[in-house]
Amino acid sequence: DYLTTELNNGADFLVSSDKSCLTNAFSEAHPEIKVIGVPKVFFSAFHPDLVYAANPGQEFIKCLDSDYHSAICLWAWKNKVTPEMTVKLFREEVFFELGYLNCWDESVRNLHSRFKDVKLDFGRFWKRMQRSMPFMYSVNHPNTLALAEIAKEVAVKISGNESLYDEPAHEMMTERLDALRWPIYPPIASLYGLRGSYKWKIRRLIYCSLQEYVEKAMLSYDEQGYEREEISLYTYGYEQFDAKMKALIKGN
Repeated sequence: DYLTTELNNGADFLVSSDKSCLTNAFSEAHPEIKVIGVPKVFFSAFHPDLVYAANPGQEFIKCLDSDYHSAICLWAWKNKVTPEMTVKLFREEVFFELGYLNCWDESVRNLHSRFKDVKLDFGRFWKRMQRSMPFMYSVNHPNTLALAEIAKEVAVKISGNESLYDEPAHEMMTERLDALRWPIYPPIASLYGLRGSYKWKIRRLIYCSLQEYVEKAMLSYDEQGYEREEISLYTYGYEQFDAKMKALIKGN
């Protein structure tokens, strides 16, 4: 409805991440509108343990008032691993076996591809992000600096005024995506010269330790009343992940 209203009001430009608006069919139907695509920012290297999960009806389930889940913690709950043993799984050896320490290059390539798809300058964006790490609160929640850089690319594309790149737009923006802050686990953070933690911010609550998060997360799964085998993790290569986790548990 919003899109229809804007088109009816005679808009000259449409800025969108909606793939249906980025097709030749849309351009042919609305030749008077110049469509500028923006990428959906997804970058998992800082938070490779963050996944979504679903019930038998393929509806997302929640954990602590969020759609986000720790793959390790949820797998442990599904397999009746105790909270104490689960906490011990959050260590460098486990992260290495799960591939969490080798996600950077693929994350960069995927993000580059998203920029390429919408014909925005990834090189300029990426150079600034490398100087401002970390630029993500979670796998799909960029900070204001990242959003501002994308907005400036759009503004330059519309106006042709490259001096807009130097505007401190992020200083004028209000944070909208920081209600959910997933920690960068210390062994992962050290790879990128960052300070890591095991502190989660989920809405108005802060979980200040790994032990607290694991215990509260597992309790939240119990309270939802699902059978453990009913819940599926949305993570790439789950069968391989499952096999590695079982081997690691057996090794302990």
